[in-house]
Amino acid sequence: MPKLRLVPSRLAVLPALVGVAMLVAATGIAHAADLEDGDFVVGVAVPPTFPFENRGGKIVRIRAGVSTDFCSSSPTPHTNGFFQTPHNVVLDGQGRVVLLAQLGDSEVGAGDGLGLWRCDSLGAAPTMLGAFGGGSALGYPQPFGSGPVGHADGLHMKRVKGLDLNTGTASSSDLYVFAINRACGAGPFETVGYNPVTGQWTDSLEGPVPSAASQCPNGYQMDMINAGGYTFSVGSTGIRGVLEPIRLDFQIGEFSGGLVLQKTTDLINGAPLPVFFDETNVANIVECEASDGVPLGTPYNAGGSINGLSGLSQIAWRDGGLVLQAGGGYPQAPNITNLALFNLIPGDDVSSMAHWGLAGCMQVKTIQFTPWHGFNDHFDPSGDARDVRQMDPGGRFGTQYGRVIGLGPGVDVDVYATGLMNARGIDVYPPFVPTTSGVSVFFKIESPINVLITAADGRRIGADLDTGAPINDFGAAGYDSQTAEPHIYGVRDPLAGNFTIQTKGTGDGPYAITTYGVNLGTDVISQAQFTGYTALGDESAHQFDLDEAGQVSTAAGRVPDGDGLPGTPLTVTPAAGSDLTLTWGASCTAGDSDYAIYEGALGSFTSHTAVLCSTWGATTATFTPTAGNRYYLVVPNNGLREGSYGVHSSGAQRPAGLAACLLQSHIGCP
Repeated sequence: MPKLRLVPSRLAVLPALVGVAMLVAATGIAHAADLEDGDFVVGVAVPPTFPFENRGGKIVRIRAGVSTDFCSSSPTPHTNGFFQTPHNVVLDGQGRVVLLAQLGDSEVGAGDGLGLWRCDSLGAAPTMLGAFGGGSALGYPQPFGSGPVGHADGLHMKRVKGLDLNTGTASSSDLYVFAINRACGAGPFETVGYNPVTGQWTDSLEGPVPSAASQCPNGYQMDMINAGGYTFSVGSTGIRGVLEPIRLDFQIGEFSGGLVLQKTTDLINGAPLPVFFDETNVANIVECEASDGVPLGTPYNAGGSINGLSGLSQIAWRDGGLVLQAGGGYPQAPNITNLALFNLIPGDDVSSMAHWGLAGCMQVKTIQFTPWHGFNDHFDPSGDARDVRQMDPGGRFGTQYGRVIGLGPGVDVDVYATGLMNARGIDVYPPFVPTTSGVSVFFKIESPINVLITAADGRRIGADLDTGAPINDFGAAGYDSQTAEPHIYGVRDPLAGNFTIQTKGTGDGPYAITTYGVNLGTDVISQAQFTGYTALGDESAHQFDLDEAGQVSTAAGRVPDGDGLPGTPLTVTPAAGSDLTLTWGASCTAGDSDYAIYEGALGSFTSHTAVLCSTWGATTATFTPTAGNRYYLVVPNNGLREGSYGVHSSGAQRPAGLAACLLQSHIGCP
């Protein structure tokens, strides 16, 4: 009897089932909504009315074990609207079902090409978005021409995020993305995408993993997922990880800024051989002598702890890591969370390297994981298979030919639907949302100046102040638009802290430097601007802080003290009753827009705490003091950081207040 287990917490709990009841929308069963939490959408074949009849494919919605037709192919091959069983299925952010399917009367080979379709609602006719390698006679759109296409696979949602410098706001686009192969063996897969908002197609995306064996990675077995700030793809003997580029939109004459700050890493069987490293099986260690910081040993093949990459066909993202399915070895290999080999920091690659004793202690790239099930444990105790034809993007469910099962560490296979016909593509509502993360900082330079930016860790990007020669200590993590005015620089995932911007005039005139902090996870954009006038050879410097959340803030100044800093110093005069009135001159920094007043016990000159955290920009305030002998300090701020509390006679800065109104970042006054 099929077994039912608990569904993951983000989904509704499904009642027990002993089979699936096949219903169609025409039965008039009322539904509160087209899709509810826990609903599956699955690509299946339309049952024939007589033997060997081909009536195409359809999408079914499975809710609480009951299957309802969501949308269907035309029943007649080679007619408008006909498609085979959808082999890839995803839900977009609006809950619409997007599917890839063969257009011809056979699921083996290209037939009459392939098509991308979308079903917008329950019972709606599928909309053809684009055809590949066929369909021209039916009037289908051909976004990349009518040439042959051998296969299309790896359909997934992709989120492109970044910064629109024209508006200073975050930009975001969701695309339907998959890979096509013009003809198996005649060239590599290439990645294409469709923007559902604009209706535009693109074929300029980074391609999926190539194959070490041929130019057609494993024929019809490859998959892709966009999550965690990466796009990962698998095909036969390799994994490709692309650090998701940032979209930077700006216009300089006829030049429009594009995708920036990208890194592509391939792990493919070859030399050195990439291997799976089972973290739970470390009994057998081959010791190697090494002095390069790489671990001295790694488990070898006994017990299946090391296997070269092979038979990779499915990939998903679950609980912050990758879930893979291969043709042999482990049914699924989850919890691959060490992505060091794919990021922009070369120094941490060592955490994903080891020495392999069976290959002369050569260094190998390793993919460490904790398996859900043992090596070659492809069946549960009652004989139910664990392997699936397709996984949902969240790595929690998969299809077998006649059913939907759960994926996970449970001993028994969890069954959620039976009685399906040729089940293939699958997704589950609510839809999987591609995750993005990371912090970047960008600089827009409008000037007759050379600019050199020094980050908190001492690395630099910009131009040599004297010669204008480009400087980039960040490598792939640094961006230079190499344009005239405005000139754009960027740094991906910089270390938080204080940045310095040095300038030197290359001519006479005003200049402006706008700094943008971009948090790709929250879409929060912060900015600070530095302006001035320069002449040939004039030098200046500016500072700002970048915090770990990607927020930029400029350092604040200090108020006049009547000594080293000219202007109206702080004065205290009696007011009505016991009140006091404080008056002072404006901050030395033009960007400071407000002031805080601190009070302390005379004789204890580190005891000051806030009396007022804002004067609403005024340079005077009246308040009731605390009893006793007191001293007062006025500290300017720019809304994000407060500045100096003044200096001692030695010139040293006074310490910040015991309960400061804002974090402190101060800059020396001219």
